[in-house]
Amino acid sequence: MSKVLNFIEKLILRTDKNEIIWTMFEKVEQAPKIKDIYEYYTEDAYNIPGASYVTHYKDGTIVLLGLTFENSHKVLKKHDVEHLLLCLQSKPDTKMSELNTLKEYQTELFRLLNMIDRQVNEVDEFIEDFLTDF
Repeated sequence: MSKVLNFIEKLILRTDKNEIIWTMFEKVEQAPKIKDIYEYYTEDAYNIPGASYVTHYKDGTIVLLGLTFENSHKVLKKHDVEHLLLCLQSKPDTKMSELNTLKEYQTELFRLLNMIDRQVNEVDEFIEDFLTDF
């Protein structure tokens, strides 16, 4: 198993256990070093704010970008995501690096996206409360 794939699997596991907490990635200022990557991909693609997230681990920053190449004027939602890009900055004084191409690890990254979405929207807590109440 590649290190990147192993890293993604650990992100999924630690996100599921709420050991890593994600927030929506809404603007480049949340991870300033992603600016070059962000501008490169958004020349041809569109970032989907509702499907892009950021988290921090130790001194590093991890960003999951949801992208689409759909050229429409509608408001883009999570189900419009075509590709996911995982970016990592290991220390504040290092550059942000892409960990995958737009074709690599998409199945695993969509699993991670769904896990993050459940965490951010407190889906599991609601289900647990419902099951406890009934």
